[in-house]
Amino acid sequence: MHLKPLSRKGYYFIFDAFLAIFLIIVAFTIFFSKPVTVPTKSRAISTANDIISYLSTIRIEDVNDPFIGVGGVLWNSSDITNPKNTLLQQIGEFYRLDKNELAGIFIEKSLINVPKQFNIKISISGVPLYPDEDKYSDERSEILVKSRAVVFGEYMPTKEMWGPYSFEVEVWE
Repeated sequence: MHLKPLSRKGYYFIFDAFLAIFLIIVAFTIFFSKPVTVPTKSRAISTANDIISYLSTIRIEDVNDPFIGVGGVLWNSSDITNPKNTLLQQIGEFYRLDKNELAGIFIEKSLINVPKQFNIKISISGVPLYPDEDKYSDERSEILVKSRAVVFGEYMPTKEMWGPYSFEVEVWE
C-alpha cells in the first residue's frame, strides 16, 4: 500500500486560520480598549470661561434650587436679600460680609453640573472660597488655566456699594 504525499493545500488553510484568529484578536483589542484621553488646554479654558460666564449672567431669581434660589434656605434665612443679584454678585456679597464658608457652599450648589474630570478652585481677592485647600492640589497637573473677572454690587439692606473684587477661577485636569 502506497501512501499519497500530503499536498500543500493544508498548509494554506492552517496559515489562513492563524491569520484569521490574529485579526480577530486585534479587532477585539481595539474595540474593547479604553480610549486614551489627553488633557487639552482648550477644554480647560472653555470650562473656566463658562463658569465665569454662568456665574455672572444667571440671577438668583432664575435659579430653581431649594438652597440657593428665591424661597430657598438662604432666602428664608435672609442671607440672600436681592433676587436681582447674579450668582457672582451674591458670592461677592458673601465675601464682603465675611461669610466665606457660606460662599463656598453657595458655589458648590451653583456648580453642581460641572464635569467631575475638572478640578476647580475659586477665590476672591486671593482668598480661596471653593473647595477646601486640602482637597485638591494643582501641583502635579499638566494643564492649569486661570480666568478672572471683576465683581461689585450693592448691599440691599443699607444700599451700600461694595467691591470691586478680583474673582478668579482655576481649572486643572
